[in-house]
Amino acid sequence: MTRDRVARVLLGLFFIALLATPLVIKQISVRQAVDSTPGALPYIKSGQAKGIAILSSKRSAQIPDVPTMTEAGVPNLEIDSWIGLFAPAKTPPAVIARLQEAIAQSLPELKPRFEQNGGEVIDMAPGKLKPFIASESDKWIKIIHEAGIRLD
Repeated sequence: MTRDRVARVLLGLFFIALLATPLVIKQISVRQAVDSTPGALPYIKSGQAKGIAILSSKRSAQIPDVPTMTEAGVPNLEIDSWIGLFAPAKTPPAVIARLQEAIAQSLPELKPRFEQNGGEVIDMAPGKLKPFIASESDKWIKIIHEAGIRLD
């Protein structure tokens, strides 16, 4: 396994661990937890948990009183989660075009649902997704290498 592949696996496991961290447990007092905005949002809004800071680069419209990490005094700690839609490499262009059209038609209905759950819809052209993914991978591989994180 190459060093970059190991770093990508570690990054994936790191995020799975973060998202699997329970936020509210009735029998145990949880003092700190990291969760995705959609996962934490119901607990913060209901008062069961207090949002200390959000890892995105800007405040969430759903919890505007929760500062970003930079605003909370920890600059340069930004972790934006994202979802991309992918198709197999040999998918015919006509099928890709039809999928893009269907997605574009569904965005007016889906956008409020994402926003209600603390998300943001960004309609990114397929040609921009690949460089974005490469940029994200490069960023996290650099962080993993600089931190000396290894797969043991």
